[in-house]
Formats: sequence, structure tokens, C-alpha cells
Amino acid sequence: MTTPHYLKNNTATIHAIKVDAHCVRFNSAAWERQLGKMAVWQQFRSQIPNDSIMRGDLFAMAREANAAERLQVLFLASMVWGYGEVDYGAWRSRAALEAPQLGEQLEMLAAKLLIGHLVGACRAVSIPRVGPALYTKFFYFLCRSRVQRFPLILDTVLMNAFEQLLGLDVGDYAKVTRKHGRVTSILAWPEGYQRYVEQMHDWADALDCTADQIELFLFQTQKASDLSGQSQHH
Repeated sequence: MTTPHYLKNNTATIHAIKVDAHCVRFNSAAWERQLGKMAVWQQFRSQIPNDSIMRGDLFAMAREANAAERLQVLFLASMVWGYGEVDYGAWRSRAALEAPQLGEQLEMLAAKLLIGHLVGACRAVSIPRVGPALYTKFFYFLCRSRVQRFPLILDTVLMNAFEQLLGLDVGDYAKVTRKHGRVTSILAWPEGYQRYVEQMHDWADALDCTADQIELFLFQTQKASDLSGQSQHH
């Protein structure tokens, strides 16, 4: 597919995006209530002592994430970053972190991902309360500096951006549920996800940027559009 005009017209903006510095705020007290007694939470807090976390922080954690224990810290960080200030994020993540085989599951997923077996990793995910919008964040952070065509985040904001900003049919990339025409959740579809990742990297090659610069550009533009739409409705 040729690169969408919307991306071509915003190439300068995309090039200027500093992915590492993208920061998400979270309510540490809510997470402390749910996870405070867990060693994995204490390790996370030793690295992220305040109430905000940047993509660069997760990239640094990923460089150390070789053993199951470190992978669990990165997984938790991905959940914190993914949920941000959403209140129920902490208890949902606790269900995942308490899963008895989580360490082995993450090691198995990492082994597949780091040799580029993306579809196999997607098929193998079995973590309580963790769907594609969240596990693709873990995939992204784990692989960002280790895999050439690294996995990317795929969530409802990105799929709404594909439709509303790029004018594309998301049916090529994701199985979704909708409410009032908008994408409201993403269902697992490994082959579609791989097509999305390849497509984003192809566009990045064409624009001489990174695929996650495009992802973050689409995310931030769509978020701003959603917010302005909400304010007009009030």
C-alpha cells in the first residue's frame, strides 16, 4: 500500500517526535493498594519512584529483561504505562501478576518474539485480563531495541486513527468491537496484527522515520481530536 497522504503531509511533525520522552502519569497509591506486598512492585518502584513513566524508562528496563523476574518487572511497567490513570488498571494487573505460570509464560513469549516469531507469540499469550491492547505494549517495549521490525502497540486509539485520520479499513489489521461506530475494543487476531506491524514499518521506511514515531503521532493526534470532540459535545 502506498503511504497515506495524511502521513506524507505531516512528515516533518513525525520526524520531530521524541518517542523516548513520551510520558504517562499514573496514580501510584492505587497500584500500591493492590500490589504493595509484591516483590515485583517493589522492584518497579525502585526504578520508577514517582508518579510518571516514560517510554525511555521502559526501554531501559527491557535492556535488562532477560530472566523471568526482570521480564515480570517489564510486564508490570507495561501495564502501568498502558493503563495510566485508569482506576481499575491496578486490580486487573494484579490478576495477571498472580497467575502461577506468569514467569514461564513471559520467558516463552520473549523467546518467540526475539527471533521474530510474532504470530506464534500472539497465539501463545495466555495471561488473565490481558488482551491485545495491553500485550502488544509489552511486545513493543521488550523488542524495541532488539528486533529490527519490532512489534508495535495496537489499541483502540490507533484503530480509530487508522479510520478517521488515514481513511483506512481496520478490518485488514484487527478484529474489533464497536459502539456508535467507533472502535471500542480489539480482539486477538495474530495475522492481522502482523500485517499492521509490517505496514507501519513500510510507511516508516518510506518516510525515513521509525514506526513508533508514526504510532505515537497517530495516537497523540487522535487523542487530541477525541478531546476536542468531547468538549464540543458538553
